[in-house]
Amino acid sequence: MRIGPFLCLVLSVFGFCQMAAQDLPIDTTDTGYRTELETLFLKRTAATKAVLSKIDNRQVRREVLESYTEHAGEFLELIQKGVFIRDKKYSGLLENILEKIKHANPDQHFDDMKLLIAASNNSNAYNIGNDFVVFNLPIIFDIVNEYELAFILSHEMAHQKLNHVLQSLVRSKEISNSDEVKSRTRAIARQKYNQGKQASELYKQIIYGSREESRKKEVQADSLGYIFFSKTYPDYRYQAVKTLEVLKNIDTPKDSLLLADYQEIFAKHQLTFKPEWIADGENHYSYQKDKSWNVDSLRTHPNCDQRIVFLKERFKINDSDVKDVSPATFQDLKKDSASEYIFALYFIEEYGESLYNTLLSLKKNPDDAFLKKMLHDNLLKISIARNNFTANKYVRTEDPEYSDSYNRFLRFVGNLRKSELNQIIETFKQP
Repeated sequence: MRIGPFLCLVLSVFGFCQMAAQDLPIDTTDTGYRTELETLFLKRTAATKAVLSKIDNRQVRREVLESYTEHAGEFLELIQKGVFIRDKKYSGLLENILEKIKHANPDQHFDDMKLLIAASNNSNAYNIGNDFVVFNLPIIFDIVNEYELAFILSHEMAHQKLNHVLQSLVRSKEISNSDEVKSRTRAIARQKYNQGKQASELYKQIIYGSREESRKKEVQADSLGYIFFSKTYPDYRYQAVKTLEVLKNIDTPKDSLLLADYQEIFAKHQLTFKPEWIADGENHYSYQKDKSWNVDSLRTHPNCDQRIVFLKERFKINDSDVKDVSPATFQDLKKDSASEYIFALYFIEEYGESLYNTLLSLKKNPDDAFLKKMLHDNLLKISIARNNFTANKYVRTEDPEYSDSYNRFLRFVGNLRKSELNQIIETFKQP
């Protein structure tokens, strides 16, 4: 799910009653929770706007308030859409960890901290300011134990304590309105030639400067977050390092769909999969033409290896501090998580994401009734969207940043003819 420009400011490191065989505890119809969350969010954003309205520089104040209002509006839409869920299993786990951190750090006054769980497609956690910390469901599935989750939470709580989100917003507007940037912008406008190139260079300097500031903030959040964490779990200090090791590779796909997987799933239901549906091509997506840009260098987070070295040196964490940690509790927590995640994505109308995860699960459980129903329902929604010329709203287009497996899946969905799509939908229709 694409959340839009709002997350550019975020500083971060996630009707089947008849399906009795599947345990789907996530309540996607909790309108009371949505209303409660919306009320709290509006109250806190109003208070923040009152603070921002006191910025001295009139132009900076106007731009900051405009941006903040836009970003807050985007987040409010997510609340109203039902992206944020309240679930006993996952919410209870996070609230329990938060209570432990609060108890171990009584001088920090964490009583206003609000934890949200999002049915999103990426493994991430982030602070949006106003004492809100969001966990996307996949990050709960991807980490190994309570301690890793606790350090991630401590890190995001540190971002909040350090007020990094609002600082970044205000700082970006101060830079764009600085005398130096304005002077250089006017000078570029007066140039007869190479205006575009000079403007690009100026923009890159601003972006790279912002990147450095972001890196500093991540290290600051690691440091303060470690203090919160180590007070809470003094015997498991090394788990902070282990968490960064996990985060280093958390975006690496853990499974994939190959041609053989599609063929096997289709053959199981007497359908023929056509290899041309996923045939590779040279022009499926447009690569960045300006090779002078180093895309990786624009990432918000500094390299995890550097953060690990810093944390170990700063707080004298030694390899001898490693303790065995049983993941048993989390193994129980993750039971049936794939089905819950698939349904949550379907509910918030992320039909492409839900379908992709359905196919991944069908590899392992080809006879699962719930998964077959989800394959049918997602394809039906995509078919309806095609007929309404709104398919791009629910299914992404190929991108070089996606894995080969995911781009292959997008080609598959995009290359299906209407008759072929209808045949698959009819085949998986429940009796």
